[in-house]
Amino acid sequence: MKKFFALSLIILLFDSLFGQFSDSFNYQAIIRGSNGQVLPNKQLYLRVGILQGSMSGNELHSEVFATTSSEMGLVNVEIGSVNKQSFQSINWSNAPYYLKIDIDLNDGNGFLTMGTSKLLSVPFALFAKNAQNVVENDPVFSNHSAKSITSSNINAWNSAYSWGDHSDAGYLKNFSESDPHFNAHPVKNITNQDISSWSEAYSWGDHSDAGYLKNFSESDPHFNAHPVKNITNQDISSWSEAYSWGNHSNAGYLKSFTEIDPVFASHPSKSITGPNIASWNTAYSWGNHQGLYRLASYVPSWTEITEKPNFSTVATSGDYDDLTNKPTGNNVGDMLYWNGSAWVSIPVGQPGQYLQLNSSGIPTWSGAAYASLSTSSVTSITSSTAVSGGNITTDGGSSITARGVCWSTNPNPTINNSKTNDGVGVGAFTSNITGLIAGTTYHVRAYATNSFGTFYGNDLSFTAQIQLPSVTTGSVADISTSSATCAGTVNSAGSSSVTERGICWGTSSNPTIANSTITSGNGTGSYSCNLTGLTANTTYYYRAYATNSGGTAYGVSISFTTAAVTVVDNSHILLGNPSNATSDIANENNYLMEKDQYSISYNNSKLTPNWVSWHLYSGDIGSTSRQDNFRADTDLPSSWYSVGSSDFQYATYGFDRGHMCPSADRTLTVADNSATFLMTNMIPQAPNNNQQTWQNLETYSRALVDAGNELYIISGPHGQGGSSAKGTFNSISVNSGANSITVPNKTWKIIVVLPNGDNDLSRITTSTRVIAVVMPNDQTCNSKPWYDYRVSVDSLETLTGYDFLSNVSTTIQNFIEANVDNVTI
Repeated sequence: MKKFFALSLIILLFDSLFGQFSDSFNYQAIIRGSNGQVLPNKQLYLRVGILQGSMSGNELHSEVFATTSSEMGLVNVEIGSVNKQSFQSINWSNAPYYLKIDIDLNDGNGFLTMGTSKLLSVPFALFAKNAQNVVENDPVFSNHSAKSITSSNINAWNSAYSWGDHSDAGYLKNFSESDPHFNAHPVKNITNQDISSWSEAYSWGDHSDAGYLKNFSESDPHFNAHPVKNITNQDISSWSEAYSWGNHSNAGYLKSFTEIDPVFASHPSKSITGPNIASWNTAYSWGNHQGLYRLASYVPSWTEITEKPNFSTVATSGDYDDLTNKPTGNNVGDMLYWNGSAWVSIPVGQPGQYLQLNSSGIPTWSGAAYASLSTSSVTSITSSTAVSGGNITTDGGSSITARGVCWSTNPNPTINNSKTNDGVGVGAFTSNITGLIAGTTYHVRAYATNSFGTFYGNDLSFTAQIQLPSVTTGSVADISTSSATCAGTVNSAGSSSVTERGICWGTSSNPTIANSTITSGNGTGSYSCNLTGLTANTTYYYRAYATNSGGTAYGVSISFTTAAVTVVDNSHILLGNPSNATSDIANENNYLMEKDQYSISYNNSKLTPNWVSWHLYSGDIGSTSRQDNFRADTDLPSSWYSVGSSDFQYATYGFDRGHMCPSADRTLTVADNSATFLMTNMIPQAPNNNQQTWQNLETYSRALVDAGNELYIISGPHGQGGSSAKGTFNSISVNSGANSITVPNKTWKIIVVLPNGDNDLSRITTSTRVIAVVMPNDQTCNSKPWYDYRVSVDSLETLTGYDFLSNVSTTIQNFIEANVDNVTI
């Protein structure tokens, strides 16, 4: 039974740095409930054990922490902080070490093991601390002549290794280059300043007068003889004859220029300049222009403006805020008028009044005001009715002769639309709105009528409710340990059609569709639903429900109690149905098939069993030979694809047709052995897994039976992606690609061992041996014996999500599921 599980992240954090040793390390874990939800702010007890050598090795240290998970479900404890003496006595050099975690959500007296995991590395600071007590004793080094040599004292070097006295051995202290070849060579004395020796160098003869370039003078007879030789940019006297072009000296090349424009000289604008515009007034005979043209950025002074308004005070800067007598107002609708010396306010009038001048020329409000009213909020909304109203605060000087509300599907309805008549006069009133259409949105306004007309309040909108269906909960029948059939009737659809109907149920009264549900079509009429996955001997509540566009309606809540488990010795699922598999065809991926030889939870999507469970005792074993009649299982629903004997396609994929319930476990009769060759009992299994490691465990199981025991066994596949000699595959394509068989990643098995006897369920105790294994579905599986793959049932529940041994009492179950079998094989 799964009470809870923890998904843990172990973090080793040293308590101090900078050369100090750590006496502890931290452990962090996320605490989750059986439904996978994080458990925040949960008080709990955490027990930690450190084992040596293996997951079932000697426990060197343990300590218990009373702690509370954080808002994120995180717990953090410091291992070594409670039982310090025990922790500090661990010799971390004797690896490997394993960390075992137990947890109790109650009072600290009922711990459940969450798992045991290997410490992949010993905390360095803990291991290094052991070095403080190490005494170096190296007889070879102690007796060696080099022992007393230090960096500051090499006196002993002379006799080290019996090499004799090295003190004057001539180790290089300084160096002077002496090259006899170079010293004797002729080029020795050649320098970049002195090349006197160059003459004889390399026996090349005398080079001193060989004519090496020392200076250079250009002499070009062609240029010297050319006419252009004497032409310069200052002297063009030679240009006349250059290139035999004739004399150019008087050819009229421009040497100077003076502009004379008789038109401009006589124009009126001739004397106009930037700083002097005195002549502008008469230019072009346009008359006097003085003072008319200004820069675009020029701002005139108030005194320059002609025909300016005559106020008592003005803002000479042109800023409105500088005006000392500008118009002001206090309320929306206020107006002001000028009385000759100041602005005077006229307060806002009432709706319906008008403004006119009195005999003194002062504007005043005249005439009767309109009626003033507001619309009341809409309440008590049903599918066809609602309640609203209004409040008339003033009649505007004329008696209210009619009042009420008006409504329409359009905004701002009037009395020309639908309306009520709710008396006369001022004050509050209530209006009953009728004749609405379910699901329709309306607008409503209060109205009041007097001699001046009809006036309206503010516009409000609301939506008429949709009438829900009428539903009756029917009776319950066929109650078993895990299922029941419940009925219901939709009497009427309400104001819109029923889109869904069914049964909802839970362990509390008045369940809703937020709880467990099963649907049964739509529309009105009677129906029944088969509730599955129930727990034995448990009280449930159920209700019929129906949903339309307005919401969901329910029938009355009815309760029933599932049947208690009937304990029948040798039943294949005596110890529990780990996935709550049912024989309902709609439950196609957890479909229960109970045969005489074993029980199966079949997965129609994966085309393999989820698990196979069977009882094994000496009465199952006889002399029947292996039938080898692999075949499709005709007990599957006819609409499902049935895997055939050749569908594993060994030549292409390389996987064995691996039995879950072995052939050798059923040899009493031909029918028994033949039943194990149904393909619903097979998974694609790596040959080295199936034929070696897995088979060795099966053989060991039958040896336990031969020794006087009976066994309850359950096995199955997990995950996706296995390897054979042909490669790694996730699935095997069948039925022309329409279906595929999932290749599992792992195989697992649980074996409960009991001495032969009766009343098996009651004989299971905390001392009962339980073997659980998880093996890789690949060709490397046989690199280790089967017993090296042993795990706890708790860890297998975490892996698969199943609840194993659920019919065993909770106290015993918690104990035996937490342990890893450690019997020496």
